[in-house]
Amino acid sequence: MHFIAKLEQKKHHFSGKIESIEYDVKLFATILVNKKKYILSPLKGFKDNVQVGDSAIKKSGTMDFIIIKKTNGKVYNYKL
Repeated sequence: MHFIAKLEQKKHHFSGKIESIEYDVKLFATILVNKKKYILSPLKGFKDNVQVGDSAIKKSGTMDFIIIKKTNGKVYNYKL
């Protein structure tokens, strides 16, 4: 499991379909992408807008996290 701490977040890179999403009581999201788990700090609107099957993109060297909806292609940009 990869915990994306604030100082570590820039180093991570992944791109693929979200295979599963779980939330803890503090709304930290654990997403499974390419068979690897990533724990994300709470992001405003994430729980309401993101579902299994959506595409997730996180490039190393940036704090940007992009979600592309599977249903309509709408793009959501988040800052980690």
